[in-house]
Amino acid sequence: MPTIIMTLLTLFTFFTLTNSAHAFLAQNDDDYFQYNGSDTRYIFSEEYNAYLQELTSLHQQIELEYEKSYGYKLYGKTNLVLTSSKNQIANAFATIFPSNINVYYAGGTALIDDMAENSWSKGLLIHEMGHLYQLNPTDGLGDITRKIFGGTPLFIYPFIPIPVFTAPNIALPHLLLEGNAVLNESRFQNGGRLYSGEARSIFYHLLKANLLDESRLLNLHLSFPFTKEKYLVGAYYNLYLATKFGIDRTNQFFKAHGTHYFIPIILNSTFEQHFGETFSTTIAGFLASHREAANKQVASDKGTVAVLAQSIVKSPMNSDGEKIFFLTNSDGKSANTLVTLDKQSLQLTIKKSDLPIGKLFRPTPASEDYYASTSESSRSGDEIFYSLWGERRAHLKEYNSKDVCDLRASSLLYFDVKNSLIEPHLYLNDQDLGVVNSRGILDETGNAYYFKQAASERTLYRGNETLCTYRGHYGRLVDVDKSGNAYFIAATNYGESLFRCNLSDRSIVRLSTLDTIADAKLLSNDGNKFLIAELSSSGYLYHIIEAAAATSLNESPTFYEYAWDQNPAALPTSTVATVDSKAITRYHMLPSLRLSNWLIEHTGTSGTVGQTLETAIIGNFNDPLLQNQVVAIASFENQNASPAYRSRLRTTDTHHFELTYTNSKYLIDWFTTLHFYQEYYNRKLNTFPSSPTSSDRNRLAVDAGAMLPYEIFPHYILTLTPILSYIHESPKGYYEKYLSLFLKKSRKGPLSLYPYEQLQLLLEGEHNYQGSEGAATLSTTIALPFESFLTLEGEYQYSEQPLTLFGLPIKANIASALIPSIGIHSYAKHGGRTGAAFTSVINYGVYPTTLFLALRRFAPRLLGNYLLIGRNNAFRNDYEYGAGMTLELLLAHILPINLTIDYIHRNSDGEEKLLLGLGGNL
Repeated sequence: MPTIIMTLLTLFTFFTLTNSAHAFLAQNDDDYFQYNGSDTRYIFSEEYNAYLQELTSLHQQIELEYEKSYGYKLYGKTNLVLTSSKNQIANAFATIFPSNINVYYAGGTALIDDMAENSWSKGLLIHEMGHLYQLNPTDGLGDITRKIFGGTPLFIYPFIPIPVFTAPNIALPHLLLEGNAVLNESRFQNGGRLYSGEARSIFYHLLKANLLDESRLLNLHLSFPFTKEKYLVGAYYNLYLATKFGIDRTNQFFKAHGTHYFIPIILNSTFEQHFGETFSTTIAGFLASHREAANKQVASDKGTVAVLAQSIVKSPMNSDGEKIFFLTNSDGKSANTLVTLDKQSLQLTIKKSDLPIGKLFRPTPASEDYYASTSESSRSGDEIFYSLWGERRAHLKEYNSKDVCDLRASSLLYFDVKNSLIEPHLYLNDQDLGVVNSRGILDETGNAYYFKQAASERTLYRGNETLCTYRGHYGRLVDVDKSGNAYFIAATNYGESLFRCNLSDRSIVRLSTLDTIADAKLLSNDGNKFLIAELSSSGYLYHIIEAAAATSLNESPTFYEYAWDQNPAALPTSTVATVDSKAITRYHMLPSLRLSNWLIEHTGTSGTVGQTLETAIIGNFNDPLLQNQVVAIASFENQNASPAYRSRLRTTDTHHFELTYTNSKYLIDWFTTLHFYQEYYNRKLNTFPSSPTSSDRNRLAVDAGAMLPYEIFPHYILTLTPILSYIHESPKGYYEKYLSLFLKKSRKGPLSLYPYEQLQLLLEGEHNYQGSEGAATLSTTIALPFESFLTLEGEYQYSEQPLTLFGLPIKANIASALIPSIGIHSYAKHGGRTGAAFTSVINYGVYPTTLFLALRRFAPRLLGNYLLIGRNNAFRNDYEYGAGMTLELLLAHILPINLTIDYIHRNSDGEEKLLLGLGGNL
């Protein structure tokens, strides 16, 4: 197999493991408890102990259903984690590396309108458990490899360069994985995103604009609506498969594809064997089946509307008596924008903002320009929580752990995030309004409006008073007028639009023919003029519309009906075990360490002078919460000089053993490493003259280090890294001491290849038996027009050591320079470097349907360095210049990585180097 393919497969393994086996809990988190079921370990913080029986019962019901529908039983034990309320994140995830893990966070209230579900916890469990059943199946050599070597996604056998995927389905496109999970979340009488008007609006709009094809659907591209497209369009695609072939056959595709452990990205063969049609054919059939309906979607003529603002993210609009205000971001690569619109004069104000995306409020009305947004974030470094966040990341402490829905008339409407992991609890001031099924809003007198769900009926409430009811699962409140009429976005046949619930007669009317209204705010007191956020193929467009005459649109929201609504599917309820409270124990991370995977690496080089063979055995031990890790390495290297060179070359056998323990549970990440190194002079093969260098060597080293990050100013993270090492090499031992201070400010949009604002300062010092060495590096990046960047860097270094490498950080693994340099080895005592680089991002991508590799974009750059190095009173200067390129690649349609190639030429001696760098841009 060509070397480049082997390299890419190795990268796939590395980045998959890096992305999966990473600490997912806040540092300094609460203590956890555990309960061992028959095939599942439940790990939870004490505050959720009361929900354990409900959780285990639901989980077991889903397992029974999925074992039948997906056609097999999960491999290995599953760890289901309920994180503490110190982890208030609107997310959940599932992974099978390093083991089966399902993680649920407290923070889902932010997504309650998007999900269109009756029960948040039920929908979440159905979705995430589906991922485990998608990813787990394997067979043949892949199954054997996983049973032997554990949870490594890809294994390359020594001596035989055949890559084997132990879980082939990890390479499947998100269209299949996320789309299938959304399909399953929607089929158990619980609503789901297939009932969402937003999902249909986005799907039909993209289809009507002829933007959907096989290439786009396969690849994680950089076009709106980004990864959301894979969930929503993917759900409709999987629905097409389920309608045509049946739900069980659709789910069992993953079992069928799990046998493809060599090249799992090729889909057509599995589809043809399993469905009788190729993947390409099903995509064409799927798009054709919806095109007629999509063409009926009504949207504004973008050339005729006066667009006031546009955004690639939908941040809810808010208003008071005078203004409408909201946040936008036009490209995902720059700072957010605060937009305000005067209701009377229609004067528009737009300015850059440091506020995080979220619904805006003016919590201190006396301050005209003070805004805060409700969002999840972290300020202390050891806890992630909801609050109202102002400029420069200042949070208002009285709103901590409150997901604020509305704030007016001296009333506060919010979700208590700590009490909403299982179901969302809405509070009006200190009054618990109970479990609700939407975000709420307040009228001018402080009355709370919200939706509740009963089966397939959605009912709007004002306080405890019932207002309007319709059939459906989707509806998001947007405004209330002075008469108490409520305005909401709900589903239409071809998307979503604006509706009103009339307080006088409890009737519902549709207010616009548009099927693409994502948000709206009243501009006039009579309820006839609105500022709307309308979906477009490139984002959301904000413009003003007039309401249609009520008599011309006398219709209620649309209920999307599917086959399972006619024949309801229910989760099995038999054989659900009762939790034995006496079996609940405290979770301890150290005893919970288990071997997650191990592998063998074998490399060799050969030439005219001889050959070198190296074999390494690497074992990884993790606990289910990934709070501590042990890595054990044993490597063996054998040098063998060819007969003609044995009298001139010293050859050795070396044995290297390394054991590293890492702990990331606390605010301080710390590690300790034990190294043992043996070097044997190969007397049988050597005729090299006897000398001190021909003796055997034993070297023992112990390292201990820590990393302490802390946000000292808004956006400025200071990381202190001390490392102490003791090295013993007979007949003596010595210490090495290293300390670094790394201050970094980096602001980057979700679609940025590079930060639009960056400043970093690195101070390093090291002392060993040869002397001391220190360095200071200051770097900054300035954003220029047209997605171009100017990077400037300066470095000063001093050394008491005999030979020093000037121009590079002392320990590049702690923090790297922004501008690469060859550097100069010198006996000088001090030196400096200044550098500059100009980079421009070219947003051009190539997305093939069959290759392992795609290009998302690339960024060429020019760079140069000036070095000045001094010893005593003599100075030497030198120049470096070069060019480089960063390629943002996409592995297997799903995994973005950055490959950087730099060519550097040194002026004084003509030395040239080609430098390669790898990094994720996830």
